Amino acid sequence: DRATSELLSSRRNDVDFRLTKMLQLVNSLKVCDAQSVFLGLDVIKVVRACLCEQDERVRATAVRCLKYMCCNQLIVDNVKRLNLPHFIMMCLEREDESGKAERLAALKWLRYMLDHYPLSMPECCVRSLMAVAQHSKHEYARICLDLLRELCILNPMVMHRCNGFKVLIELISNPLYGDAADQLLLTVLYILDHPNTRKYLRPSTDVQQLLSPLVGVDPYKKNAQSTAQIEQNKAPRELAQRVLQTMLKSVTGVFYLGSSDVRKRTSYLRLMVDLMKLPNKIAGIQWARKCIFDVLEKALLPLSDTTKIETLRGPNLIVNYVCLILMAFMKNGLIECLVDVGMRSD
Repeated sequence: DRATSELLSSRRNDVDFRLTKMLQLVNSLKVCDAQSVFLGLDVIKVVRACLCEQDERVRATAVRCLKYMCCNQLIVDNVKRLNLPHFIMMCLEREDESGKAERLAALKWLRYMLDHYPLSMPECCVRSLMAVAQHSKHEYARICLDLLRELCILNPMVMHRCNGFKVLIELISNPLYGDAADQLLLTVLYILDHPNTRKYLRPSTDVQQLLSPLVGVDPYKKNAQSTAQIEQNKAPRELAQRVLQTMLKSVTGVFYLGSSDVRKRTSYLRLMVDLMKLPNKIAGIQWARKCIFDVLEKALLPLSDTTKIETLRGPNLIVNYVCLILMAFMKNGLIECLVDVGMRSD
């Protein structure tokens, strides 16, 4: 407390200078052995007091100093105990133009924590990352989104406690993040692939909302939708088609789409096959039927050139993958569907 009062009673330039000296002292101690470095609570309280300063330079220097102070697990636990991550996230969430240095310093601290202590990531940091990522106009929204993707893999438990997976799936359907939708979906598939992390997702509610436009129908009356409504429905439909293609490219996605859950609910492939069965005179589902046929055709494209397949010797992984897709569709009634469609006059 005495060191804190002396530090804050000095001039602001002097505070910045003393923080820099403290940073140099910590770095000199880390040269010997970072795990043996011990910093008392009073030293960490000094940095916490500097994080409340009005000067943006002092706050940025304090966050940078704290980054180098977190050199072992004991110091990280003391930092969390004194609630310093809350003050660092306040630096990240400030939107004034003069706070760019402290926002960048807060991101560097998060990057350091994610690289060295991902299991000790505080929940307040995860919630701040989610808030910034959802604010698409923020200058660091994409960086926060990438940090969330890595955190889903390194520490899925804290993401589950903060309801982060739901936010991640909502960001996939955000048209402003259309170029990052495939990477986000691959992260979700990675979570579904492992039994230890699969329990944190609710596939029947979280994942299926991405594919819901495929089973939606258009109004049967002409001119029932305005041009703005048609354009508004176009982006979710294109995203649903991309999601379906990406999931069929993964073995985990094929198993998820083709299997029913414990509650005996109908699999998603069964719903799509039932849509393919419907006659052409039903105008409301024409887009969904065309989309499903196109996706299935692209999935079977590697088997189109049989001459190249016959010349190959040994097992072919591409052929095995296409056979897996065919088995999943056949299990869900593809043969009966093709028979019904082929016997119709239209």
